[in-house]
Amino acid sequence: MSHKALSRRTSSVLSTTKLRFGKKKVNQYEIEKVLGKGSFAKVYLCKDKTNNTKYALKEMDKALLKKQKAGRNKFAIDCVIEELKVL
Repeated sequence: MSHKALSRRTSSVLSTTKLRFGKKKVNQYEIEKVLGKGSFAKVYLCKDKTNNTKYALKEMDKALLKKQKAGRNKFAIDCVIEELKVL
């Protein structure tokens, strides 16, 4: 299955391409620390400034993921979409 077919499925995971960056802040989320780094992304512990709830925020470059191979007939974006389905 191609990444185009997978990306059309609905998900409860939030994704955005319009980010507002500030000092240790992305949109309404204040970044507290890096939780980890992987092959495709960096994960941060952050706090939603509107309700003080803590979340994990995953940062990745979708354009790069669509170009990067991750197996014989797969791109990295396919792996990310599979991960989102599990979450």
